[in-house]
This record gives sequence, C-alpha cells and structure tokens, in this order.
Amino acid sequence: MFSAFFYLGIGASAFYLGRSLMCLGQRTATYFRSLSNASKYLNSKVGDARGEAYTAVIYGAGTKAGRIYAHYLAQKGFNLVLVEREQQSLNILQQSVKFDLSSEPLITTIVLDKFDMDTFNKTVVTK
Repeated sequence: MFSAFFYLGIGASAFYLGRSLMCLGQRTATYFRSLSNASKYLNSKVGDARGEAYTAVIYGAGTKAGRIYAHYLAQKGFNLVLVEREQQSLNILQQSVKFDLSSEPLITTIVLDKFDMDTFNKTVVTK
C-alpha cells in the first residue's frame, strides 16, 4: 500500500514538474519572439517601402505614460494621433514634441469630449 502511494506521489510530482517546465519554455519563447518582432519597429526609423511614416494612435496622451510614449514614437519617426479629454493638455504635448524634434511629425489631435466616428474616420482612416 505504501509503495502505491509512493509511486503515485512521484508520478504526480513528475507531471507537475514537466508541466511547469513546459510553461516556462513557452513564456521564454514568447518573450524572445516579442523582442525580435519589436526590434523591427523600435531599433531604427520606421517607414514603409514608399518612405512614408507609420501612424500611431495614443489614447490617453495627456497622462505621463502617454506623453513619454508620444515623445518616443515621434523620435522613431511615427506620425501621431493623440486622443485625450482636454484640448489644453493635447496642445502642450503637441508643442513639446515639436520643440524636441528637428523634423516635425504629422500630429493630429482628437478631443474625446467632442468625439464622433466621422471625425475619427476622416482623421485616421483616410491618412
């Protein structure tokens, strides 16, 4: 009886150890895959084959993380669409991004209080 429980415990331990190692391997593979995929966007100036810059939409651009992300993407060559609730914070961000860079990216601002799909489609989809 004791040997049956002993082997059952070893089997369960081996199963959970194998499962944990498999999950760890998948997480590690996903991490390295995301690094290699992100490198094509983040290591150099970004543009398509025609030389036009990509456009990034930053929702919550007035927050600290949104401002930092806007500066980072503008330095990498992205055009920006900034979405925020207050026009004043968007104007300040737009001026600071243009002040920091020698080349001006195309920056479009959308105030969320006056947001409608026609404005969004005209701003984002047609560009």
